[in-house]
Amino acid sequence: MKKADFLNETPVPYVDTEFDTLLTILCDLIVKGQELDPDQYGMVAAAVVDPKGRVVASTSISVNDNWCHAERSAIDQYTNKYGPIPKGCSIVTTLSPCSESMKDRYGGSCEDMIEDLGIEDVYCGYQDPTQASGYSITENQKIQKLCKEFADTFLKTHINESVRQTLVDFLPLAQKELGLKRLPTIRVVNQVPDAGGTTFGRYVPEEDVVYVVARGRHPKDTLRTLAHELVHHKQDIEDRLDITSGDTGSPEENEANALAGVLMRKYNELNPMEVNENFADGKVKGKSRPGRVKRAGASCKGNVTSLRKKAKNASGERAKMYHWCANMKSGKKK
Repeated sequence: MKKADFLNETPVPYVDTEFDTLLTILCDLIVKGQELDPDQYGMVAAAVVDPKGRVVASTSISVNDNWCHAERSAIDQYTNKYGPIPKGCSIVTTLSPCSESMKDRYGGSCEDMIEDLGIEDVYCGYQDPTQASGYSITENQKIQKLCKEFADTFLKTHINESVRQTLVDFLPLAQKELGLKRLPTIRVVNQVPDAGGTTFGRYVPEEDVVYVVARGRHPKDTLRTLAHELVHHKQDIEDRLDITSGDTGSPEENEANALAGVLMRKYNELNPMEVNENFADGKVKGKSRPGRVKRAGASCKGNVTSLRKKAKNASGERAKMYHWCANMKSGKKK
């Protein structure tokens, strides 16, 4: 890989903040690592910035056939050079920190590590659509695009076979209940294209395509999103969509939410889900986080937007639980 592969097509943009300047340096570090040894150095770079202005940066690094993520590598290098991470440090990274389990990752999640170290200021070039959100993202669109291009080289669409089969099983039921003569194209992606803000599903009438995000989500949330978008497809066939149809509270949006709920109930009657969450008491059957929400002083009450805001204003375990609540609810609406 040559530096020109990225930087000639996406020039390093004009920047007006110190952290954006650092992001462009980190992007350059990624390219240099690829030129040196792409098997050893990864496509994410991060830096620790301490209160004295000292900066230690690193790309992700291959360790024993696993990847030591850039944030962990930068923190390790900082502690080796300067000692323990002091209060008031910031993390600047080209890709938002991981929060979900990963089989090829060296060590635990970067989100847990950052929270355990008491680092509250995290500034990112691009939000990983497969992981928890809530971090500060650069508003410089050119930097964000460049960081996304690096991330897209390894953020491949991933659906395990059980999720894939769940989607296949659900579609005939949805088609019959909605009275559809045909289904639109269904595309499972890591990020919904051209979406304003974070969303897990979208129906594009011009393409007759439903986009849905499955990775990192419970199958029932993915199905609910798919059901919601299929209702919009039905509305489109019936010529009932207009420019306001996607607005919260619009008749079309309310209908999509209601019918998606009906479809989920019918599907669950035929195919009971293995995990049955109860947000009121935190008890679940299967793998989840029983009791942790309440013990952290958090609550799953509220919509996704309000939960994201609470997570941003909280810290530590409480912030993590608000993120978790938002992730669990995010499939209920667009």
